[in-house]
Amino acid sequence: RGLAVSSSGRRVIVADTNNHVLRELSGDQRIVRTIAGSPGQAGTDDGVAALLDRPRTPVFVGDQVYFGDGQGRRLRRLTETGEVETLLELGGRGQIEALRSQGERLYMLVSSGRQTRIDSLALDGSDLTPLILGRATPAQTITAFTLEPGGGIYLATATGQILRARAVDSRTSPLDLRAIGGQGQLELLYANEATDILAQGKSETFPFTFDKLKFTEIVDLHYVDRYRGLLVQDLSPHGEGEFGKHVTERAHLRFIDLDKRMVYPWLKPLVAGIGYFYLNKTTEGLSSYYHEGAMALHQDSATLLYLEADRSRLLRLDDGMLGVAKLGHVNFIIFGFRDVLTSAAGQRAFLDFRPDQHIDERDELVALRADYTCLLIGSSLLAMSDMVGQYSLGRRLAERLNFDLGVRDRIGLEVFHRTVPGGSLPSQIKAISTFIKEGGRPDVILVEANASTFLDEDDDEAFMVDQLDKLDKQARKWNSKLIILDAAPYVSRNRDALRVGPANVARLLELARSRGVTVIDVADLVLDAHLEVTPFASPPISDIHMAPWAIDTLADHMAAALSPILRAELRGRTPALSGLVQVTATKPLAKSLDSAFGEKSRVWANALARLPPAALQSSFEDGHLEVFIDLGQLPADFVVDEADFDPLILACIYEYAVRQSNGARSANVKVVRFGRYDEYGAGVAEGATVLRKVELNNNSLARLIGAYDKKISAPPAE
Repeated sequence: RGLAVSSSGRRVIVADTNNHVLRELSGDQRIVRTIAGSPGQAGTDDGVAALLDRPRTPVFVGDQVYFGDGQGRRLRRLTETGEVETLLELGGRGQIEALRSQGERLYMLVSSGRQTRIDSLALDGSDLTPLILGRATPAQTITAFTLEPGGGIYLATATGQILRARAVDSRTSPLDLRAIGGQGQLELLYANEATDILAQGKSETFPFTFDKLKFTEIVDLHYVDRYRGLLVQDLSPHGEGEFGKHVTERAHLRFIDLDKRMVYPWLKPLVAGIGYFYLNKTTEGLSSYYHEGAMALHQDSATLLYLEADRSRLLRLDDGMLGVAKLGHVNFIIFGFRDVLTSAAGQRAFLDFRPDQHIDERDELVALRADYTCLLIGSSLLAMSDMVGQYSLGRRLAERLNFDLGVRDRIGLEVFHRTVPGGSLPSQIKAISTFIKEGGRPDVILVEANASTFLDEDDDEAFMVDQLDKLDKQARKWNSKLIILDAAPYVSRNRDALRVGPANVARLLELARSRGVTVIDVADLVLDAHLEVTPFASPPISDIHMAPWAIDTLADHMAAALSPILRAELRGRTPALSGLVQVTATKPLAKSLDSAFGEKSRVWANALARLPPAALQSSFEDGHLEVFIDLGQLPADFVVDEADFDPLILACIYEYAVRQSNGARSANVKVVRFGRYDEYGAGVAEGATVLRKVELNNNSLARLIGAYDKKISAPPAE
């Protein structure tokens, strides 16, 4: 029950509770040894040959390890010399449930009958001081806690609420969970008033505002110094199910952005967030990749170590926000449940947290010579499979490239994926521009040529040359290697084999080659594989996105073609991220839109209607927000005065600028009725009826707010 990681990241202590020992993983974490206790033998003896009794919750303080023992009734210490000392025995029914350390103090969560509390004590076990008192009711039962560098404590309750206590060590009396709010009292950060564990409304995706995501059983918290937020381990509920067994694969990892009040997942850094949830139909619950267990965070690298209970499986995940920033998901429904990760979530995480700035700080078990950045741009063809959803060509391709380059050359390739619905070439170029404007520095840019909307039928050669010029312009900003992936033959709509791509796409690829742009075309090799193992004809054939076996075949051939090209390009190249530091703007940025709502910001939350996500279609680039308000997606009971769209426009801006804190400094809002929708459910701008259009900056928004405030505040006419 529990594990700890040293400040260096090179030592991991595991509490092997049922075997009554502490184990240590060291070096590259492949060396395991018993450092305290005798396997299978419980006891209380101290010294070098000490016996332990179901140890739990270890924590490092320097090179020493503190842990609970004897069902949590004793606090013990393992010294640098290998001796075990008993420092404290809890009286009554007290049990240590969690331990943390900071400076010269220990902090422990203690359960005692009908009470839970957080205590502080000196490293020798003396000066025991109660800090926060909980009670028997769920709202006052403390289930987890963590410390922030400034001396504050974050704690979770059995009702899923999260609270903060500031400067607790300076207090003369303990805080009480019965007193929340007010000067010097506990501050409620997360009220946990949502109804959904994962919101399922159309266009509802990560990151979620606090009122959109519900915690059900918080069992652990860690403060993440790098991102100034909380990593939460939450267990989702499951019914009895068909087999009547307890479901353990139900641990969900969430990151809470305390500054902007948003919730993200915490993901393994891949270009697809596979396994972040599964729908268990028999138990009607949300499962995850992680079974119930314990976790420890290495702060310097934001590496998470996760130990599953009763399974002997220790998982290691690099920076989870880097995992979100890499995402190229599309919002789709599979097996009756909506995926709530999107490429927009990746863009938002990249913009708000800039995890790429920390790539060279990772705790790599096998050191790489250099880490390079790759931007992968394309349609949903790269982002999903109709059969399993979260598996993707982009993910498999990134895995193969990292294997090929990492094993042979010790080259790391950090792939950031962005999906453009339909994958039109102008939209892909815009996505590249956005990534670079937001601080991205790609060493490699991979663009997908597809048979969908990559080019329109009437796009002539002059248009193609113009687009290639724009691609070249983007690539030259960081001297990026530009490569086009020819994916035109692989759309699988009702097909039993590959097909020839559109003639205009083939012509553009010819023009690209003539300009020295690398084009990856493996159709002949895939056709050979198709004749042998039929990756594109194995039933069932569903919709247009490839099956997993077709994804694997295509990705393997593409990676084999790409690897020698990238190896030659990257060897000896200085990574574009090298020496990256935060750049101070040479001129002040325009005021953000949220400040226009002023001190009455929270008042406006009640005065303005909450627009459903399905009615908002947006894009964000370099501080500028573009939004379509789709009247056709508003509920039937939603009252709209078509003579006055100001309330609708203000509600839209409030949602993005205040609730979602997206940092927009300007906005273009259009109130529209769409005539048709594309295959992704998005309204098609061409042919839409625009009923109102407004350009807003901070000043014009403030005037609009003032005029509307005056209007609703005026006494009714007699």
